[in-house]
Amino acid sequence: MKKILLLCIVATVAFSCVKDEIPIPMALMIEELDLTLVAEGETYHNRFYTTSAAVNVVIPENAMEWLHAIVDDGYLVITADRNASIGIRASSLKIVTPEREATVNITQQGLPTKLIKITGGVPSSSQSNEGNWKNTWDGDYVSYWHSEYSPASAQYSDHLLQWDLESGTGSLDLVITYPRNNAGAANGRIGYFCIYVKGDGTDVPGGIEGEEPGWDWGDPLGSVDADGYKLVYKGDDTFKQNAYGGPTIMVLPTPISHPTGVKMLLRGGPAGATGISRGGHGSLAEMELYGKVG
Repeated sequence: MKKILLLCIVATVAFSCVKDEIPIPMALMIEELDLTLVAEGETYHNRFYTTSAAVNVVIPENAMEWLHAIVDDGYLVITADRNASIGIRASSLKIVTPEREATVNITQQGLPTKLIKITGGVPSSSQSNEGNWKNTWDGDYVSYWHSEYSPASAQYSDHLLQWDLESGTGSLDLVITYPRNNAGAANGRIGYFCIYVKGDGTDVPGGIEGEEPGWDWGDPLGSVDADGYKLVYKGDDTFKQNAYGGPTIMVLPTPISHPTGVKMLLRGGPAGATGISRGGHGSLAEMELYGKVG
C-alpha cells in the first residue's frame, strides 16, 4: 500500500512540474567591473556571459571620442585611445539586457611626466636671514623662501616670483607648489595667486580654456603682460587650509609649448582685503614644473 501511494505522489509532482514550468532568470556576468588602462592606449578583453540574445553596450556621449566597446565571442572588448594629457580621465559603460544591466568603470592614466629644470630666477623681495630664494628649487621641502619683513612696502603688497627654465623642454603641463611646512608655517601662506608662462605662442592673447575663478583679482585668463608672459592659471587660497599644508597640484588647461620662464603673482595686500597671503607676506618651500613625456 505504501509503494502505491508513493508512486502516485511522484506522478503528481512530475505532472505539476510539466504543467507549471518555472522561468529561469536571465543571467549577466562580467569578470571585471573596475578597470585601469594605460595612457598610451589599451584594448582589454573582459570575460563576459549572458543568457540573453539581446545585448546593448552604452557609452556616455562625453567619452565616445576615446572609449569604445563591443561584445565578441564571450568577451566585452574595451578599447581606450591614447590619452594625450597628463591628467587622468574616467568614464563608465553599461551592459544592458532586457532584464539586467551592469556598469563597468574605466579609468585611464595620464601620460608620464618629467621634471623641468629651473636654472634661476628672481623674487620681488626676499628675506635673506630666513629663506633664500633658491630654496624654491633646491629639492628640499623643508627649506623655504620668505618675502621681506621690511620696509613696510614689502608687506601687504603683491609678490612677483619668476623662474627661468632650462631650454629644450617640450611642454609645460603640470605645476606643483609646496607651502612652507615648519612650525609657525601659517605666516606667508599664499592666498589668491596667478601663474604666467612664457613660451611658444604665449605672446598672443587668449587661447586658454577653463573658467575664471569667482573673484576678479588679477588679469583675465589668456592675457599677456609686457614681458610676453601669458596668464594660464588662477588659484584661490588652497595654501591656507592649515599650518602644515600639502602640495597644490595644478594641471594647466592648455599646455605651453617650449616654455622658457614661469611667473607666480601672489596677492599680498592691501591689508584686510579678501584673498591676501597670511600677514601680507609670501612664502614657498618648493616649485616643481613638469612636462609630459611623449
